[in-house]
Amino acid sequence: MTSLADRQMTRYEPDTSAIAVVLDEAGTMTIHQNSRGNYYILTVHRRIKILQPRGIDAYGDASVTYVHEDGLSRVYDLRAQTISPNGEIDVVDPEAGIFQERIDDRYSRYVFSFPNVRVGSIIEYTYQMEVYNIFSPRPWKFRSTIPIRRSYFEFTNESRYTFSYFVQGLDYLSLASTEGDRQTYALDEMRFSVEGTRFRMERAAALRKEPFITALDDYTLRLQFQLSEDPLWAGTTFYDSWGKAAETLFDHRDFGKQYQQRSRHRDLVEAADAVISADAPPAERLVLAHRFLTQQVRWTGYEGLLTEEDLDKAFGRGQAKLAELQLMGVALLRHLGFQAHPALTSTRDHGAIITDYPFMNQFNYLFVAVELGPDQWQLVDFTDPLIFPGLIRESALNQLAFVIKDGEARWLQLNAPTAPSVLAVTGQLSATGELRGELTATRYSYDALADRRRQAGHELQATWQDRLPDDLSLTDFEITTAIDDPGPVQVKAGFSAPSYALRNGDFLYLSPSLFFTWDR
Repeated sequence: MTSLADRQMTRYEPDTSAIAVVLDEAGTMTIHQNSRGNYYILTVHRRIKILQPRGIDAYGDASVTYVHEDGLSRVYDLRAQTISPNGEIDVVDPEAGIFQERIDDRYSRYVFSFPNVRVGSIIEYTYQMEVYNIFSPRPWKFRSTIPIRRSYFEFTNESRYTFSYFVQGLDYLSLASTEGDRQTYALDEMRFSVEGTRFRMERAAALRKEPFITALDDYTLRLQFQLSEDPLWAGTTFYDSWGKAAETLFDHRDFGKQYQQRSRHRDLVEAADAVISADAPPAERLVLAHRFLTQQVRWTGYEGLLTEEDLDKAFGRGQAKLAELQLMGVALLRHLGFQAHPALTSTRDHGAIITDYPFMNQFNYLFVAVELGPDQWQLVDFTDPLIFPGLIRESALNQLAFVIKDGEARWLQLNAPTAPSVLAVTGQLSATGELRGELTATRYSYDALADRRRQAGHELQATWQDRLPDDLSLTDFEITTAIDDPGPVQVKAGFSAPSYALRNGDFLYLSPSLFFTWDR
């Protein structure tokens, strides 16, 4: 039931600019076992007050996403309703108002719209989700882009397994009090308490995007559980340290065994041997290996750290998910004599990496780290034929990478390489004030990658025209490097401006500076 005060609320006093506020939300998660295996049931109940018209746009529609692949999870008992300020209730019709959508081969979602939503309405929904994967259950977030008045989460374990948990963002709060098993933390008006596996947040402030913030998730308060031990099997532990995580992944059938066991990638290396000379210099071999694999196999865009099939099967089909493709790269480079190792990281929109405990779901990207010598590494990314060795996807440059070096854990600092742009301009001014000249430019690193992509889309000349001052026009534009050249991108072109200088008698008046616009 909703209170009269909540129904009549017109603004949220702790944040009067809020477009909406989560009045109450509760989640419970219980780990179970049955004849099919281990699973958990997540129950969610959420109630949101709409305070401004923009709140209707943001929260008038809702969705619940789940993994349908292999019957891994299902959503049931989904109910939703709108409560008006006078207490009238409009229920979403479960047959006509809730729709199931297939997102891709792995994910589906239920979508629904709340009826008769207006400023002052309270929207409410609840659902249950059954998931047959207990290794890393869904996290619970206690902060959002709107204020949260109250949020509660409870974890119950009815299985034989042991779980660890971590509260990301707790270091931003200070310990305010301890009463028995309950610890309460505070930040301004926010209060967060922990009592066993019961967690409660009150008066959580809204998270707002700021220019210096890469991912809002870095600043949220997020609760994450992970399977840590099976006491039945002599206390078998799972990922209880970074060393154990590296060892487990290295020995995993769907990770390390894929590039260690030749039977899983024989077709791949035999096909590569036919076109890559073992006598080629190492730098050339690396480029040839990258060119071969990116031409033979296309990345589907799906992420994930474990393979779903052997490498040869994906190679034969010509397309692969992230783990299959990058581990093909590890296998191929090892075959060609390189010390290649898989490296795990988190893309910048996924959040910063927490090194306090090896929670594996914080990683969503995988690339290849080639060890050239002591503390010398070259990064290789096989997801794009234009990302040549030495670069990885720019979104993956997120400070740290976890390298699995033959079962040992290594941390690699990810720094964007310097990307100078060299521009040379010569010109001649005529007696009539016309400026004609020539420019040559050399672009490196990620600047070169951006221009290669424009070159592939036949947009590079237009981009260079946009970079010139408004009164200059390009002529005779030429790209002097091939698109598959792993070096810098070089261009040259002529330019002209018929009335660059203003003539007045025997004098020409002009600006001595040419200002170019650089986006990247």
